[in-house]
Amino acid sequence: MEKQQLTQIFSRYLEGEATKDEIRVLLDAFGQDKDSPVLRRLIRESYENAKKERISLQTHESLSRVKKLLREKITLQQQKKVRYMRVLRFSAAAVLIIAAGIAYLQMDALRDRFNPVVYQTVSTIKGQRKQIALEDGSTIWLAPQSRVVYPNEFRGKLREVKLNGEAFFEVAKDKRHPFIVHSGNVETKVLGTTFNIQAYQDELAVSITLLTGKVRLQTAGGKQMDLVPNQRAIYNKLTTGFKKLPYPQASQMLDRRNGLYHYDGTPVLQIIADLQRDYNFTIDIEGDFTHCTFYGDYHDGDDPYLFLRKVCRVINAQFIRNETGIKIIGKGC
Repeated sequence: MEKQQLTQIFSRYLEGEATKDEIRVLLDAFGQDKDSPVLRRLIRESYENAKKERISLQTHESLSRVKKLLREKITLQQQKKVRYMRVLRFSAAAVLIIAAGIAYLQMDALRDRFNPVVYQTVSTIKGQRKQIALEDGSTIWLAPQSRVVYPNEFRGKLREVKLNGEAFFEVAKDKRHPFIVHSGNVETKVLGTTFNIQAYQDELAVSITLLTGKVRLQTAGGKQMDLVPNQRAIYNKLTTGFKKLPYPQASQMLDRRNGLYHYDGTPVLQIIADLQRDYNFTIDIEGDFTHCTFYGDYHDGDDPYLFLRKVCRVINAQFIRNETGIKIIGKGC
């Protein structure tokens, strides 16, 4: 049979338009020394094309027809003489190749089509903390007034989550599948490590503190920075730039994730922000406390007013409780 004619029949078979007589022609061609190599090439090309295209559902159905065709040929050959064993071996091998190729290439495509990834959104309110276990073995400790979005199953080459607010991450090691946290304009990429991210929408800075492992940070504009343990990176949303700082007390983030805060010369404005998120009240400021700092500890189960009284004593201020919350009044530092 002419190669062109055989190719046309094979194409019609892939499209599901071949007649019974044409299917018989294809089956008989497997036993012909002249036509068998042509069919081998057509099957191989169909497989390679599907591989390049990441296989559409229609192509998958076409290759399934090839598999069916080869199976029918095997059945017929089993009823014939031993001289057809060579054809049988080729047909069986072809079935295995096509089946394996379809299974491998279609696994992700069909799974995404018929069993799409479901994204979970977990949020916390003031004073609330949540611990989240991901399916890859990683764990997230979500701080108050924060939100994280993650898939119920990681697929593909990357493990990606989105964060708005603050969270501590303990990422399971997987060198083949990097873990990426998207927090606004900053992307934090790791393989397996522990770190803390503070990325609240209402704050001008995003801070990433690394405890173990190594992370790579990247902005939407392409700026990059690598961190090693006991370092902190601060991203300024206005200047879109990074600043790297040594942070030997990084291990304190382990306590912070559980609501125990250690302040070592921490800006008072940051402490006030922490208090507002941990307790359901608003703190207004009357005075300039931009340069004020504080040393001390507090736990989110402590009396916030007693702690605030200590802070005000250090910065020469006082606070007043009213119907809307708290007002801090003072001249500043």
